[in-house]
Amino acid sequence: MARDSAPTASTPFLPIAGVTFLASMGTGVLWNGIGFIAKSTFAYGPVANFSLLFAFGVAYVLVAANAGRVIRTFEDRLSARTVLTFVFLAQALIAPVVLFRTEWSMWLAGCGVSALSALQWPIIEAYIAGGRDQANMRSTIGRWNVTWMSAVWLGVAGLGPLLTGERALGAILLLAPLNVGCAILLRWFRAVPGEHLEEHHGTAPTAYPPLLASVRMLLPLGYVVASAISAIVPFLVERVGATPAWVTPLAATWLATRLVAVVLLWTTRGWHGRWTPLVVAGLLCPLGFAIAVFAPTPFLVGLGLGLFGLGQGAIYYMAIYYAMAVGKAEVDAAGTHEALIGLGYAVGPLVGIASYGLTATERNGDIAFVASMLALLALGSIPAITPYRVWRRSQRAASPAADR
Repeated sequence: MARDSAPTASTPFLPIAGVTFLASMGTGVLWNGIGFIAKSTFAYGPVANFSLLFAFGVAYVLVAANAGRVIRTFEDRLSARTVLTFVFLAQALIAPVVLFRTEWSMWLAGCGVSALSALQWPIIEAYIAGGRDQANMRSTIGRWNVTWMSAVWLGVAGLGPLLTGERALGAILLLAPLNVGCAILLRWFRAVPGEHLEEHHGTAPTAYPPLLASVRMLLPLGYVVASAISAIVPFLVERVGATPAWVTPLAATWLATRLVAVVLLWTTRGWHGRWTPLVVAGLLCPLGFAIAVFAPTPFLVGLGLGLFGLGQGAIYYMAIYYAMAVGKAEVDAAGTHEALIGLGYAVGPLVGIASYGLTATERNGDIAFVASMLALLALGSIPAITPYRVWRRSQRAASPAADR
């Protein structure tokens, strides 16, 4: 892959922010709005919505896990920027398939965009961190997370009438102009991400690798719940009698609080290298989810979604921060990060299909679903605790007085 004259230089943040905002608005509507779109257009119930999101998740994880390999396959002929250009234009061409207004067109467009976006994000994340020193990278990651989470929230909350109306399927068409805009903005990207140099970063603190190992277990668990919420939230807000004008803003509550969590972590440093914030975030996810599913009022649905969003946002930010700090800002590190997200998006719907498909009533499905999800989260937390225990033993061995 041909290098710029200054191989360690970073791409300015402004064009990255522009691409991120447009791309996130599109994929945010797809992932978080597809439940509303399928319900409005094809009268999908919970099981059908879960099946659709499962397909999206499988497509995403398969591509994200191989993002680094794909880039290296073309690196002698194409730059990372060129690959991104092709990815955005391909998404713009796939989105209009929904004009056929059939179920298969929705599935094809959704799975195609999901697969392609799984390739774009690891590359963009490498541009974010590449060529930046530790302080610059920390600030850039924070600004980037605020950018994409704002876009997702605005997309879902602001497009409520379109997502829930008779022409809901047309919301996917918005991905075409958004992706064309992304391709145009790439002219201000460097041909390749800046290189990660050890002298820019030094050796990562000893707590960072085990924290990364732990948060990488919690990350897919958080997205297991996120994918479940995407599938059932149209039915939750309808059940509690939310007015049409408030349906999607209420459903987007967790997207707003997720943004709050990211801003807090971005603007503070006391959590760096510490375990307590990670534990708190891990507990907020199942607590908020359970409250939202069983809530009898719109307020409690919003409260549950809000608590979940705080936990999920904190986990996401910690995961990408430690991945970039320890993983050397490479496409492979970012690809692993995105593959874990895709894994969560695939597993969550499977639990939903089993819970609602094997029970006689929706309420029994709720009970089975929450019980299954909490059991899954509990089991998944066991390997997340292991890195902490290993690290604690090593600290005690190095200094008997050490007590964290």
